[in-house]
Amino acid sequence: MEFVEEVYPLLNIKEPKKKKGKDSLPVDSMLKLLIYAKIQHIDRTSIIADMARYHDIFKYVCDDIRPSERSIQRY
Repeated sequence: MEFVEEVYPLLNIKEPKKKKGKDSLPVDSMLKLLIYAKIQHIDRTSIIADMARYHDIFKYVCDDIRPSERSIQRY
């Protein structure tokens, strides 16, 4: 996903910083995950979450983050 790594800084997306609770997931890693899932024709958030946890290629693409189904829905 070199494309995302090259283009992401140009988008000027500001990642939210929380004062309390768990840190939010990196936007660039989530973007890579969602683009790769779309390329693979996977639209269900439950399947994307499982693939990010258990499938080696998905783990590599999204920098080994482990988003929940709800986190994927929010992005």
